[in-house]
Amino acid sequence: MYSSNQHPITSILVIRSIVKCLRTGKLAPQSPLATPTGESAGYYRSMLIADDRADKAAQPRRGGRAALNFWVDIATGVAFAAMVGSGILAKWILPPGSRGGTGLIWLGQGRHFWGDVHFWLGLSMLALVIVHIWLHWHWVTGTWGRLVGRLGSPLTWALIALLAALMALPLLVPRQYSADYAAEHEVQEELSNEQAAAERAAQ
Repeated sequence: MYSSNQHPITSILVIRSIVKCLRTGKLAPQSPLATPTGESAGYYRSMLIADDRADKAAQPRRGGRAALNFWVDIATGVAFAAMVGSGILAKWILPPGSRGGTGLIWLGQGRHFWGDVHFWLGLSMLALVIVHIWLHWHWVTGTWGRLVGRLGSPLTWALIALLAALMALPLLVPRQYSADYAAEHEVQEELSNEQAAAERAAQ
């Protein structure tokens, strides 16, 4: 019967083989547990080196697809957080009319500048989502096929048309002029100017 007291390396290999047996449920052909008694320590040393190389090869590489997916997800999260921040900025910190007499700015820039930043963040987010879908394309097609049907189905084209229409809607519907809205905007501008003047006088 095999004894692991012949060499420390054999003991390590025996332990590793037991762990792999528990994980896979089967005994490897070159395992020390299946190796006849009397083999030299050099054989076990070479087996240990080969086992280490196999474990390192199984680990994800820094530049592999998993790493690319990780960094795309990180960039998507950063872009989403920046979009939320710029939206809060435009809604409450630099509200409509702040470009007028109030003279409100944030980090040296006014509302229109941060509105442009919000727009480009949105485009960046769209590009990152497209890359994310491409990285998971096999999963997307498999899940879509199980839950909806083939990719060329009418429902697929309907969804694509809906997404395209939502993005192109501002370009398809013409803008209009409203005298009532213009008058209301002028009133808001006057109120903002008065509030800013009061704050400057209080300082």
